[in-house]
Amino acid sequence: MGRSLTKPSHLVAFDLDGTVFQDGRPMTPRVSNAMEAAHQKGCLLAVSTGRGRTMLPPELLARPWLDYASTSNGARVFLSRTGETIRERPMPAALVLSLMEAYPGASWQVFLEDMPIFERKSLSIGRFLRRGNLSFRELRHFLSSFQSVRSAGARLKKLGLPPVEKCNAIFPTETLCAHALAELTARGDVEAATTTGFDIELTAAGVSKGSALAAMGELLDIPMERILSFGDSGNDLSMNQTSFFVAMGNASPEVKDAAHAVTAPVEEDGVALYLEDWLQTL
Repeated sequence: MGRSLTKPSHLVAFDLDGTVFQDGRPMTPRVSNAMEAAHQKGCLLAVSTGRGRTMLPPELLARPWLDYASTSNGARVFLSRTGETIRERPMPAALVLSLMEAYPGASWQVFLEDMPIFERKSLSIGRFLRRGNLSFRELRHFLSSFQSVRSAGARLKKLGLPPVEKCNAIFPTETLCAHALAELTARGDVEAATTTGFDIELTAAGVSKGSALAAMGELLDIPMERILSFGDSGNDLSMNQTSFFVAMGNASPEVKDAAHAVTAPVEEDGVALYLEDWLQTL
């Protein structure tokens, strides 16, 4: 694992977008310094994100304090320094195709091990570009981190139905999304979460950010009470069952209500503020 500690003191996991990244911008120096301070105190650090592996910024993976990455809502966990996968829980492509058939009005994004596949109609590139806060390098990385296709289902078939880590269904209205979320949650063969009210992120049954944290804790012999996590949206909620979960001040009311604590918003470096105080107690 690249460290001499035989028994780390804690595991600290953090979401990216809306937690340490604001509108696509990289984490601030204060947040990075707080992560480094936690690492120096014997904590292991893990990113826990809905992004696929190829969508992680190289600058993040190069941080010397980062130990693990949990991607695609927990479907893959790997060592950040070597890239070695230590846990993978994909779902069959046949299941994904059946979901697409059940919800033909949705547009789809499919996350494979080596490259996400996004249907063109699922993208809102214009809105993304108008944010105006990304460097050319960051924008180029984002646009090269997925394949844009007309039909994700057709591409899956062409590729020979490879295992799928996660898929996102994007609905045209919140009402349609809410109805589909209720149906999908009741199915039992998938985990479903929404982050915007228009999207549903789907993984195999039992696969979530929370279950990945639990698996990492077991592997590292770190009990739940020594796992600290940060998040802001619906796909982070499962972490409140397997860690001490801290919601961001910009999180939805549902996420704040489920959290064990609430910190300041991402624009105020909420993760750093909490870590700075928390580290004083170790």
